[in-house]
Amino acid sequence: MKLFFSVLLCVLPALAESYFTVDLPDNWQKVPQESLDIYDRAESSVKGSNSRYSAAYERKALLDFTLPYILVEQEKHAPYSREELERMAEEMPTIIRKAYLPLHRAGKFGEVKVMPGIYDRERNMVFTYYEMVRGNPNEEMFAFVACFPSKVGLVRLNGFGKKSDYEQSMAEMEAVLQSFSFSSNYFYVPAEKRSQKRFYLPALCIMAFVVLYGLRFWGGMKNRGREPFSSRGTER
Repeated sequence: MKLFFSVLLCVLPALAESYFTVDLPDNWQKVPQESLDIYDRAESSVKGSNSRYSAAYERKALLDFTLPYILVEQEKHAPYSREELERMAEEMPTIIRKAYLPLHRAGKFGEVKVMPGIYDRERNMVFTYYEMVRGNPNEEMFAFVACFPSKVGLVRLNGFGKKSDYEQSMAEMEAVLQSFSFSSNYFYVPAEKRSQKRFYLPALCIMAFVVLYGLRFWGGMKNRGREPFSSRGTER
């Protein structure tokens, strides 16, 4: 199933369009916009500021945002140099650990185990994999952040799944990552090396906290026994 999205970049005041394509497995779908809007509003109320995902993909289930799923973020930015992407990969584990620290101290999550980040030049992707245990309900999870640079910034795919379903979930999400592509006007063109070494860190920290607040919201709704979003029969 081929999906083509035209979305506005909302991270910075100046807006621009960015286009990309992904192929979803037959048992996956795009999350309905109304469910994604509810997800966004829930995070915004917790954070006290607006958050906005441009899209989300999920394995078909009775409830939206049942693991596994992928959240898509976009950030408008000048083209990154390859050196900046390599530093981004190096610093992503530290960023993720720091983002989880408040929730770890609050007992929401156990230790977060983060693998070293990599910059895959062949696939043109910054990738970081990590694992954690959610406190309530007690559940082992795995996650990843995959960053795809373009002429106008980054598209980040944040994937989440259950460790008990790792092989199938990761294989399906890996297929989505393999299929990711920008339209020709937005292909990545490496920038010249710049002196600003950490200008991308604030945006990545925001990304991590947005994802974590989403997980906390989802866990809280499950604990109260409420259906968080739409309920429907499983699609075939």
